[in-house]
Parts: sequence; structure tokens; C-alpha cells
Amino acid sequence: MTDADRKRWQQLGLKPRPLARDRVYYLLPKRERTDNMGRPNSHSIPNMPYETYAYALASAKDKIDLLVGYVPNLWETLGPLTAIVLRGLAAGPLNINWGTVKT
Repeated sequence: MTDADRKRWQQLGLKPRPLARDRVYYLLPKRERTDNMGRPNSHSIPNMPYETYAYALASAKDKIDLLVGYVPNLWETLGPLTAIVLRGLAAGPLNINWGTVKT
């Protein structure tokens, strides 16, 4: 911790100290099936407890619009793109382009 960081903590009336390992853990994204399976898909792995997570498309497909909800959309292209994805997933095996998508 730098002196500037320490000063910020003190200005907030807080005592700078390490996070308690039994109260803090990281959620890291699950890695796709690769040689490193079982390890998180992360540039660095914290020296603290962590768990990997993943969402199944079947349980998250109705929330795809939330994934891009805060992305700047000046040309309003994300709405139609999201609609195409949702229609394709809803059609399932009946749609030649989306029938092989595993949900």
C-alpha cells in the first residue's frame, strides 16, 4: 500500500489493514474446455480464496439484454441484435442457423 493510499484510508476514518481471508473471496469466470480445465479464465489468480462460476445459456438467455444494458449504443444496433439472438434461441432446432446452439 502506498503512502497516498494510506492517507486516503485515514481521511475516511478507516484503519488500513488486509482483508480477512475468511470473509472475502473472489468469483472468477469458468474457463472453457481447454488444457487448463478447472482453472479460472482470469489473467491473474488472487492469493485468496476463490470460486469459479458460469451461467448456462438456458438459464440466462432471457437476460441477454441485461448483458449489453450499459454498453453505449449510439446507433441503436444492440436492440435488433439482441432480438435476433432471442428469436433464434427460441426457435431452437427448427431454425437452421440456431438449431445446434447448446443451451
